[in-house]
Amino acid sequence: MTFTEDAQPLDSEAASINAVTLTDEEIARAIAQSEVVRPAERWQAYQNALALAGMQQWLIERGMDLNEPLTSTVQRPEVAGLLSGVCQLNINGFHLCLIPIGALQGDTVALPRAALELADFVPQIFVLVEVQEEINQVILRGHLRTEQIQVQALTPQADWTYAVPRTWFDPDPDGLLLSIRCLPPTAISAIPLVTSPNVLPVDQVQAALTTLENRLQFMKPIWKLLTWEQAAVILVQPHLGNLAADPIPPADSLQVAVTQAAINAGRWLQGQLDQVAQEWDWLLLPARPQATAMRYTRSPMEQFEDAMTSLAQSGVTIPAQARAAYRDLTWETVSVRLYAITWDLSSATEQTWRLLLLLGPQSGQDLPAGITLSIHDEAQSLDTQTLEVSGPDAYLFSQVEGEWHERFWVTVDLTNGATITLPPFTFSAS
Repeated sequence: MTFTEDAQPLDSEAASINAVTLTDEEIARAIAQSEVVRPAERWQAYQNALALAGMQQWLIERGMDLNEPLTSTVQRPEVAGLLSGVCQLNINGFHLCLIPIGALQGDTVALPRAALELADFVPQIFVLVEVQEEINQVILRGHLRTEQIQVQALTPQADWTYAVPRTWFDPDPDGLLLSIRCLPPTAISAIPLVTSPNVLPVDQVQAALTTLENRLQFMKPIWKLLTWEQAAVILVQPHLGNLAADPIPPADSLQVAVTQAAINAGRWLQGQLDQVAQEWDWLLLPARPQATAMRYTRSPMEQFEDAMTSLAQSGVTIPAQARAAYRDLTWETVSVRLYAITWDLSSATEQTWRLLLLLGPQSGQDLPAGITLSIHDEAQSLDTQTLEVSGPDAYLFSQVEGEWHERFWVTVDLTNGATITLPPFTFSAS
């Protein structure tokens, strides 16, 4: 969900009463728990883990006798990355779902779709937990009984959530504490409020995961790759969840299978993208852009034109027949754009090609200092470029040349814990 930034200032007195400061040990545990899920979901998993740690500390400070650490979906990497909250949390016999929110919370709250449709994940109470990871602080902001949710007002969102008004939540956390201390768990209902879609066969979902194996390892949110119907099956089938949770292999390993599906950059000269390029969301740019003045807010094409002008001034020559494609890479607060430009260098005696990589920021962003662009073939590293000074007009570029059969792998280290290795590039005119 996307929240507006015009939320009213939060009550400082209530915040101080219900604020919890997390220890270094709790922060380290949250980091460790988030690192075992897919890279694209690590930030959400980290927020979930901090919310859980804060909830436990809040209860302890109010005299709750917790003999053991709280357990939930946070400790289940096969599903932790699929949920925008902490589910399957049992406290004093009550089932709770924690919803991490930011300090600039708008007028709606995103509840995990699973928590309203799948019996194994439906809580009795939803709890809003504001996570301020930059100051190691967590604040309880409200609670809502599932049975009080107005079903007729619910609309499923594309990211497997339901948006509900924040005004539905009781802002007094003491009411939550009173409920879980004094009421019997049977006093509050916990049944699915929404009928889940048709249940898909397990073998069909497993086949889909196998087909998407390479893309599931990439930095794209998993809800953009799977339907909710597929996700619903995965959530209740742990062995399927393991297929969706595998992290990206180490980027420093050059032992990449030669049979790995490659992007045929040669097709770009024909104005086409092959299946691998389409699956990895590459977009082909029009042929031969014209130079224009520098702009801060730019379309991908305009940004590319500016970069080409800069390269030309540096003495890098790109022939008119060259074609380029790009794709965006985003994780947490880092948003970059990678361009790949290719052209044919073949002569009467040899078939060769060139690949030029250009890494810049997405429009309105800065390329962070320390970001690294590297290229390697099947045997060795060929080139590594690291940005020294951040800025909106900063770029990294690297180029390699090889015979048509040669493959080149491109790796981007985003500086924030994410390292992305793309499928190899190759070249064939057919």
